[in-house]
Amino acid sequence: MCRTIHFRSRCCRHHWLQIWQPCRYPGNGFSRCESFGDGVAREPARVADAAGLCPACRFAGAYDKNQIRMVVDVRSRWRWGFGPSMLPTPDTSHVAYERVYEPAEDSFLLLDTLSSASETAFLQARFGGEGGYVPLVVEVGPGSGVVVAFVNAQAQALFGSRNILTAAVDVNAYACQATGETARKAALENAATHGTFVGAFQGDLVAPVRERLVDVLVFNPPYVPTPALPKLPGHADRPLGLDAKPSFDDDSYLLELSYAGGRDGMETTDRLIESLPRVLSSRGCAYVLLCAQNKPEEVKQRILGFGEAWKVATVGSSGKQAGWEKLQIIRIWVE
Repeated sequence: MCRTIHFRSRCCRHHWLQIWQPCRYPGNGFSRCESFGDGVAREPARVADAAGLCPACRFAGAYDKNQIRMVVDVRSRWRWGFGPSMLPTPDTSHVAYERVYEPAEDSFLLLDTLSSASETAFLQARFGGEGGYVPLVVEVGPGSGVVVAFVNAQAQALFGSRNILTAAVDVNAYACQATGETARKAALENAATHGTFVGAFQGDLVAPVRERLVDVLVFNPPYVPTPALPKLPGHADRPLGLDAKPSFDDDSYLLELSYAGGRDGMETTDRLIESLPRVLSSRGCAYVLLCAQNKPEEVKQRILGFGEAWKVATVGSSGKQAGWEKLQIIRIWVE
């Protein structure tokens, strides 16, 4: 049978298969090879990330369908991790990836960083001990909910106690719905270790959060540099509600919200960072993901400019080039 490569776009998050090695004769492919007659794609030769848009988005469907086919149903639970974490990844098989950000390298780097020995030691020292303190963990922009569900499900391992609260905020109503279900399933699968998930709320960044309330803030932002930011959903966008079926353009817009970061990929992240002195508690900290094009060293210097008590350090890194993008997690806190 023909061998394929499984591509996934970093921009639109769509998947597609492309013929890599035709069988029998040159020009064989999806339309001409009998092995694809049932419409099922066999295990690809390899998986690769593509920096640009998928063929369907880029060429409006005008591509060679004998050589390329879009993947409409991904049943395997792929995991690209970078660290030594052996804690289970929450199940996101229920998530509609055509309109919600799919867990990828950035998501799994956050899981590996938060569960690393250095960060669990930091979190337990900062929020553990006597007194019955109950930390509140908030993920902004959870997408599928894989990160906040992981934190909630593994509360005992990360914080040394199940006595934590977790919540999430996303502008995408579908992401809020997906996050709630991901957290619910992960808690059921980790009955002896989970904390308390209080809900996923629709809103712009930390707008729904009371001042000085967040102990741990986690943010995997839209970090891809783009000419402009998409507008935020408003009351006029009621057709995007959960009671209506989105069009292809609606889906593309919802996914654009998850990756388009504007100038240097930092316009949304800058707004979040500027809000930290207002939303973090007296012992609060934040974990923010950056890529190389976000100019992370400049970002760190801006944070240090908040005052002498503010600290920032790189606590996680992909350790390799992922296309043009090298990822890192910075931890921001006040001593």
